[in-house]
Amino acid sequence: FPVTISQSEEIHLAYAGLLEKKGDLESAAKMYDKVLAINPKSVMANYNMGAMYVNKAVDFSKKANETEEINQAAEFSKQVEVYFQKSLPYMEAAHAADPKDLYTVNALVQIYTQLNMMDKASEFTKLRSSLQK
Repeated sequence: FPVTISQSEEIHLAYAGLLEKKGDLESAAKMYDKVLAINPKSVMANYNMGAMYVNKAVDFSKKANETEEINQAAEFSKQVEVYFQKSLPYMEAAHAADPKDLYTVNALVQIYTQLNMMDKASEFTKLRSSLQK
């Protein structure tokens, strides 16, 4: 079935995407929040918000791996967990709205693994396998 979104929702999503591309993640998050206020089940807003936080976690992970200063690396590693935690409710909401979306399932496997939620990671790995058939 085709997904219909309001014009206002579409405009906010487009603007959020532009802000995200510019690197203004704070403003992008505010725009995604506006979309979610219009439509809390917006797959695109939930997925994009979750992905934005996953990407931020990955950035901190790279910094942690690249720094030679142990305390700084530990601080970066804490931020990795913070951003994976932030991403989780958005990805779970995107999955609830579209349970067969492979991108969301893949993201949830990564998030659950990073957060050491191995039962959920295993569950979603099996789901991923079934969706790839």
